[in-house]
Amino acid sequence: MKINLIVSLFTVFLALGSTSVFGKNKNELTPPPMAKEVKDSFEILRVWSDHNYSSEFIIDPKWEEPAVWGIALADIVKNIAVAHVEKHGGNVEEVQESISQVLIAELQDSTAPAQRVE
Repeated sequence: MKINLIVSLFTVFLALGSTSVFGKNKNELTPPPMAKEVKDSFEILRVWSDHNYSSEFIIDPKWEEPAVWGIALADIVKNIAVAHVEKHGGNVEEVQESISQVLIAELQDSTAPAQRVE
């Protein structure tokens, strides 16, 4: 099964405030080009965070095969590492390794329970 994933599909938001501008949060990221260019594209994940690193997620589990999420998460980690280095400097491989280590630790012994937000 060939799956084309563009990490920007996973629109990640950093909510630094809740002020809205014309009904849209001023901190909301612009949807990626794929959202307009690919007729059957869809959003599957939205994440909001605050200054305390608390996060809330809205997830639409459209994919029937759970393993596809592993591919998507790997793509997200890789692209976060690149974006982090572009903004803060450092080494992509080291940032990716740091993210991966914490991800695995959180999966094994989570500091926060999973909860569905709708």
